[in-house]
Amino acid sequence: MKKFLANHGKVALACSSIILMLTIGLLPAKALAIAYSFSSIDYPGENVNFSYATGINDDGIIVGTYVDNTSSRHGYLLQNGAFSSFDCPYTSDPTLMTEFTDINNNGQISGMYWDNKWRGIVYDYTTDTWTQYDHPSGGTTYVHGHNDAGDLVGYYSNLAFVYKKSTGDFSDIEDPGSSFTIANDINEAGDIVGRSSEGGFLKSGSSYSDIAYTDPAAVSTSATSINDVGVIVGYWKEGFEQEHGFIHDGLFYSLVDFPGAARTKPGGINDANEIVGSYFDDENNLHGFYAAPVPEPATMLLLGSGLLGLVGLRRKIRKS
Repeated sequence: MKKFLANHGKVALACSSIILMLTIGLLPAKALAIAYSFSSIDYPGENVNFSYATGINDDGIIVGTYVDNTSSRHGYLLQNGAFSSFDCPYTSDPTLMTEFTDINNNGQISGMYWDNKWRGIVYDYTTDTWTQYDHPSGGTTYVHGHNDAGDLVGYYSNLAFVYKKSTGDFSDIEDPGSSFTIANDINEAGDIVGRSSEGGFLKSGSSYSDIAYTDPAAVSTSATSINDVGVIVGYWKEGFEQEHGFIHDGLFYSLVDFPGAARTKPGGINDANEIVGSYFDDENNLHGFYAAPVPEPATMLLLGSGLLGLVGLRRKIRKS
C-alpha cells in the first residue's frame, strides 16, 4: 500500500491516459483488441513432415524446429525469407534430435539436443559455435528461453531453473504450492514466465503473479514468452483439446488465434510485439506462424506506453 501511495501520481497519470483512450474509442473497456496479420511458416522440402516456430528477435530473425520423414528433429533459422538447417554436432545418437527454442538479439540460439537424454545448448550462428549446458543434477536438461545477457531458463525433473551467465550458477525456480514448475522465457529485467500446476505465472524478483486468461471457458493458462517491454504471450485451454493464443500487456488480454486454426500456441514475442508460434489446421497438420500487429509495431508501442504504466496492477500477486 505504501508503495502504491508513493507512486499515486504516476498511476493517476497512467489512469488518465487509459481513460482518455477509452473515451476516444482507442481501447475497449474489457479487453485489449489487437489486430494481427498472420502468415504460415513451413520448412520447405518433400521429406519434411511438419515444422513450428518458437522464437523471434528484434531483427525479425525466426527460429524453430522441423521434423523429417525419419522422425529426426532439426533446428532451423529463418532470415530474410531464407531457411537454414542445423544439427548439434555433439550427439552420438544415430537419430538426429536438435530443437531450437529461442533467439536473442546477439544471434545466440537456445535449445536442446538428444544424446540418450535431452541436453541444453546455445548455438551462436554469428561465430558458428555450440555450447552445452547440463543441469548439475545430471538428468535431462530442457532449455526453453534466454535473454541478451545469456541467462537461460528451462526445467529438469519437476523443477524449473535459471542459469546466470555472469556467475555460471544454476538456481531452482519453484512456483509456491505447485507440484511442478516449467520456466519458458526470461527478459532483460530478469522477469521469468512459465507454467506450473498452479497455472501460468510471472516471476518478478521474488514475487509470483498469476497469468490467467480472463474467460470462463479457460481451464488452464501457460505463459510462453515475455519481451523486454513486459508484454507476455501464451495460450489457454478450452476443455482438453481446444487451445487459443493470447497477448497480455499487464492490464488486458487479447486473443491471438491463427485464422481457422483448431489450436494456436504462440511461442515467442519480440519488442515490436511480433509473434511466432504454432497452429494445427482443420486436418490436424502442424504449422508454424508469424503474426505482425496491425497497426504497425511502432504504433503499437506508442499505444502500449500508456498501458504499460499500469503493468502489474491487474496481475494478482499470489505468493512470494
